[in-house]
Amino acid sequence: MFDPLQATETQKYKILLVDDEPDLLRLLKFVFQAAGYHVITATNGAEALSKAQSERPHLVVLDVMMPEISGLEVCWRLRDIPETAHLPIIIVSAKGEVPDRVTGLHAGADDYLVKPVSPDELLARVVALLNRTQRAQTSARAQERGKIWGFVGAKGGTGVSTVVLNLATLLAQQKKPTIAVELQPNQSTFAVQLKWRGGENLRHLLRRGLDQLDAKAISARLYPTFTGLRVLYGPQQVGELGDLDADRVALIIEKLGQMADYVLLDIPYGASAANQAAARACDLMIVVMEPEPGAIQCAKMQLDLMTSWDIVGALVGIVLVNRSGAPGNVSLRDVNQQLGGEIVGVVPFAGELAPIAFAQGLPMVVIKPEHGITAAFKEILRRLTADTLIGIRAST
Repeated sequence: MFDPLQATETQKYKILLVDDEPDLLRLLKFVFQAAGYHVITATNGAEALSKAQSERPHLVVLDVMMPEISGLEVCWRLRDIPETAHLPIIIVSAKGEVPDRVTGLHAGADDYLVKPVSPDELLARVVALLNRTQRAQTSARAQERGKIWGFVGAKGGTGVSTVVLNLATLLAQQKKPTIAVELQPNQSTFAVQLKWRGGENLRHLLRRGLDQLDAKAISARLYPTFTGLRVLYGPQQVGELGDLDADRVALIIEKLGQMADYVLLDIPYGASAANQAAARACDLMIVVMEPEPGAIQCAKMQLDLMTSWDIVGALVGIVLVNRSGAPGNVSLRDVNQQLGGEIVGVVPFAGELAPIAFAQGLPMVVIKPEHGITAAFKEILRRLTADTLIGIRAST
């Protein structure tokens, strides 16, 4: 028998089989269970309507000629119910004339097969329809999802948190729903910079089962700032420190992307599976580095790492941060030639502004809207939000 998918792949799918012929229903149930599907059955239209709503199957295989409520009526009604309006439906009927097929498709069926049907063909049609539906759903989610930007330091202590919080604050000030996320396995620096009083954070989400990581659970751990920016903080206590789980990180980012126009991730330096999962979820990755020779080598290693994750070209940019106040001894041309990445901005030395921001628990762009560093962050944001990534000319 044709085996279109391995059992481990089909087990996630639930199929509702509807037919009033007991022998045929038993045969179909055996065929689908042997292929690895989770199968539920109904012997009439009323039962089919009830189970389609209560069991939430991924696909329905539906007979037409049934007493009281026909398969066509079931199809019409399922299309009128919001929860089942997009449920994939295959009609399998003894009525095989062209007008019968047309009527079935007009009733809302996605496919129409004529009895007697080969089990191999039916399984193949199910696989094709499930795959088509999954592709459509993935495309729809991508269109609905907000922009996800990841920021990672060329090495530790390069000012990634400061860059993320200031850019995210500017977006929030523009009334764009924005979330800043601290994907750190160690103690939160967001909390220090924003003088957060503490509460449940990223670690509390990571302790939940995958099936418990829904929008409600995540939203409960997003804390608003006065600008409207929402923040998911990293660990706060010694008992909360530890490695991040890649599957949970990926799912959290996916959910966050459905909750805001922009999600900015503070990703730790390193080659962990969680970092890879986070980076691959991003529309854009920004490497933050200082303008000095040692940082170039570190940045190159980080870029090589991302290349191994298939994150290259227009998906990658570089931001230079002058943290020391000393004149940078690496030019933009040197950075561009040695790293090849698009330089999207330079953050100047903050001088006396950084300690003030730290003391007040506010991003620098809030404290000094007219300051040169605010102008620099605004210019970086302009480049990041352009239709295509805009870099600084390396010759300048």
